[in-house]
Amino acid sequence: MATNIENTLRRIVPRWREFKLALQSGELDPTETRLVSALPPDSFILKKKEEWTNNRTLLFATDFLGVAYVMGYPELAIDAAKFVLEPDSGSSPVAKSIAAKVLRIPTPLEDSFQTPTFVDRHDLIEPIRRLKKKRINQPRNAFVWADLARLYTILGLQEQAKKAMQIAYYLAPLNRYIIRSAIRLELHLNQPEKAHYLLRKTETTKHDPWLMATEIAINSILEKRSKLIKKGMKIVYSRSINPFHICELSSALACEELSNGNSKKAKKLFAISVQKPNDNALAQAIWATKFVTIDNLFEKKFDPIRGGEAKALQTLFEGKWKKSLENSHSWILDEPFSVRPYVQISFLHSDIFEDYVSSIEIIESALMFVPRNPTLLNNLAFDLIHLDKLKEAKKVLSSIDLSHSSLATKICLLATSGLLEYRLGRPIEGRKLYQTAIQFAYKASLPWLKARAMIYLAREELLAKSTDADNLRNKAINEALKQNDPSFKLLIRRLKKLRL
Repeated sequence: MATNIENTLRRIVPRWREFKLALQSGELDPTETRLVSALPPDSFILKKKEEWTNNRTLLFATDFLGVAYVMGYPELAIDAAKFVLEPDSGSSPVAKSIAAKVLRIPTPLEDSFQTPTFVDRHDLIEPIRRLKKKRINQPRNAFVWADLARLYTILGLQEQAKKAMQIAYYLAPLNRYIIRSAIRLELHLNQPEKAHYLLRKTETTKHDPWLMATEIAINSILEKRSKLIKKGMKIVYSRSINPFHICELSSALACEELSNGNSKKAKKLFAISVQKPNDNALAQAIWATKFVTIDNLFEKKFDPIRGGEAKALQTLFEGKWKKSLENSHSWILDEPFSVRPYVQISFLHSDIFEDYVSSIEIIESALMFVPRNPTLLNNLAFDLIHLDKLKEAKKVLSSIDLSHSSLATKICLLATSGLLEYRLGRPIEGRKLYQTAIQFAYKASLPWLKARAMIYLAREELLAKSTDADNLRNKAINEALKQNDPSFKLLIRRLKKLRL
């Protein structure tokens, strides 16, 4: 049984975009509160200022400028900003943009480089070459190192990515962008404990709503309750910060309430999160509509920067399959190292369009940088079975590491294994595996997975001309009708067409 990202728990982990785009989004702007007011006078930011004062060069000016702006002390960097904007300074477009923000003057952000419009290894050669050149000319520019780490991650070069990010973090350990980028890399490497450690030892986590949101989300991944929830609630309900700067924090808190069964509080917090959301908070709210009603969410006009995931989820939930497929490809361009858009595309190809060849193609492209991902491998096995490549499917299923599988993926793996048994001519074994998947989905309160497994079990029983097939079909249809997922209407129609 193919699985989709909607079947998995979505958390409000940070996006990881090139620094230029993150700057344009406004997520690096200072909030209305001081992020480091509790730090002593000899803290990190004052050291950066001293370095700039003693070494009045472009290298130290841009270094201090970025730190001062993101940490909420732009007035300390006015002198550095003026230096950066001097006609002969040789500053980069990004540095000039930060300087303009500090001085509150309009300056368009020129293009430096962007991730290519199609994720291909050859397309990344030139951007990496340019970043390596920048790295030599600006060795203390943490943003250059972080962008380089991101491109290495897209290419699946994990060791190079980790080394580049270590340097970026060493250069700017209190910078919001660098911290969130480092966190995202650790999560991509399946190291949530290390990600949490980085946040825990960062002083600004206790004051910065963007970092607080990330800390709460990572605790959820670790199945722990964050100690910052109470403080986060106080910040959100105080209304003292621009709604944009608390959108992810509100969303993370909403998910905590949702997981605790408090849908009333969750609904209220999600409503706050979409007052002025970034694309991450918007996607989280759309995903959450599977569990809680968020008033007028789809009627509102949102235009967040790079909203591929939000649009892909919304069109999926609306049953606009072709549009969802198109938006999912846009999502890949935004997060080419993330598994989630690839999973959604493979699901649409195989489960909705029954185009198993196209599904395999997108899965194979994703497996280049996440070779052992259980969800992708499950969907690959599902596709191979439908192409009657049973030996290859069996090999794929036997290679999956269940210790790194989510509960939803494990349930789907049981169903896929049941499908394989049916196609190998062993219906008794297949039926047992499907029934186990259905029982697990029921116990885990995952009714949509239970209904989907029941439909696929009924389909195999009908194809095998079982005496109980009609009864199983009726039960599956009744269960599927309870779901608000439009894909079930399609599955029901297919099931009704099958004859004994």
